[in-house]
Amino acid sequence: MPARIGKIRLQALLLSAVPLVFLILLVTIAGVLVGQAERVSAGSRAATIALSQSDALSATVSLGGRVANAYTQRQDPAVLAPYRRALVQFPPQARALLANDAGDPARHAAATRYVDLSRAGMNAIGRYIGFLQAGKIAEARAYAKSPYISRLGLALSAAKTNFDQNERRLTIERFDAFSKRLRILLVTLLLVCVVGIAATILAMTGFGVRIVRRLEMLARNVRRLGAGESTEAIDGDDEIAMVDRLYEETTHRLREALHQKEKLLDAYEREHHVASTLQQALLPQELPILPGLRIDAAYVSAAKSTEIGGDWYDVFLLSERELAIDVGDVAGHDLQAATVMGAVRQAIRVAAREDSDPAAVLRRVNRVLCSDESHRMVTAFFAVLDLVSGTLRYAMAGHPAPLLVTPERDLQLLAGGGMALGVKKRIEF
Repeated sequence: MPARIGKIRLQALLLSAVPLVFLILLVTIAGVLVGQAERVSAGSRAATIALSQSDALSATVSLGGRVANAYTQRQDPAVLAPYRRALVQFPPQARALLANDAGDPARHAAATRYVDLSRAGMNAIGRYIGFLQAGKIAEARAYAKSPYISRLGLALSAAKTNFDQNERRLTIERFDAFSKRLRILLVTLLLVCVVGIAATILAMTGFGVRIVRRLEMLARNVRRLGAGESTEAIDGDDEIAMVDRLYEETTHRLREALHQKEKLLDAYEREHHVASTLQQALLPQELPILPGLRIDAAYVSAAKSTEIGGDWYDVFLLSERELAIDVGDVAGHDLQAATVMGAVRQAIRVAAREDSDPAAVLRRVNRVLCSDESHRMVTAFFAVLDLVSGTLRYAMAGHPAPLLVTPERDLQLLAGGGMALGVKKRIEF
C-alpha cells in the first residue's frame, strides 16, 4: 500500500503538469479579459456618476427657479426655505462634477462650462429674488424677461445636453472597443479550452483507472455513513484516505451539531412563547366604548418569524372630552423589545395625563428613553381627539404617517414627521 500511495502522488503530480500549462494560458487570457472589463466598467461607472451629478445639479437649479416662481406669487419668507437648501447643496454638487471629469481635458472643459452656467443661473435666481425682497417688482419682472436671462437659459440647457451627450458617447466608444477585443479573446480562450480539455482527458484516463478501487471504497463508506452503519477504514495518507477520515469526522460533528440545535430550538420556543404572551398581555384587552364613535383595532404580524416584538397600539380617555390614540414600534423582535414596548406605552399614558399636548407627550417620553442606558429606538404616533369639536391634534416620531379616510371614501396621508424616540435627547416634535 505505501508503494501504491507514493505512485498515486507521483502520478498526480505529473498529471497536474498537463493542465497546468493550459491553466496558465487561461489565467493569462482571463487576466487580460478582466483588466479590459474593469477598465470599461470603471469608465461606465464614471459616466453614470457624472450623469447623475449632472442631473442633481440641474435639479438644484430647477428647484431654485420653482422657488422663485412661487415667491413671485406669495412673498412669504417660508417659501424661500427650499432655495436656501439649494444654495447649500449647489457648491458640493459642482465640485463633485468637476472632480469626476478632472482626468480628461475635453470632459473637464464641458463640465466646467456646465457648472459655470449653472452657477450663473443660481446667481440670476438670487438676484431676481433680491428684487422681490426689496419690493422692486417691476425691476424683477424686467430682469426675468431680459435677453440675458433668455440667453442664459438656452446656454445652460445646451451645456447640459452637450455634457450628457459627451459622457454617453465616450461610454459607447469604450464599449465598442471592448467588444472587438472581447471577440478575439473569447476565440483564443475557446481554442485553449478545447486543447486543454482533450489533453487532460487523455492523461486522466490512465490515472483514473488505477485509483478507481479506492474511490469505490470511499463511496461505500459514504453510503454506510449515511445509513448510520460502521465503515471500513481506508489505509494510507493520500487524498482519498484524508477525505474518508474527513467524512467520518464531519458526520460525528454534524450529529453533535444537530443535538445542540435541538436544544437551542427548545430554548428559542420557550423564549418565543414568553415574549409572545407578554406582548399580547401588554396590548389593550378592551377599547373605550363611546357614543357616536366607533373604535376598531387589528394586530397582524408580517410573518411568523416576527410574531413578537415591540409593535403596539393604545386608545384611552384623558377626560370626558379628550380621547388619546397612540401607535408605535420598538426596534427589535425579541423579549426585550416587548418589555420596552410596555414601558413606552405606559410612559405615554402618564405623560398624556399631565399634559395632553401631543408634541409635549413625545418630548417627555423621548427624554425618558434617552436617559435609559439600555434604551432602544422607538417610532410613535400620538394623537388627541376632541370628542366635542371633532378636532384631532397629533405628533409623529419617525413613524409612517397614518391614513385618513374621508366620508367620500378618499384616502390621504396625514402630514408631518419627526425623528424617532430615543435617538437624541433634545428634539422638537
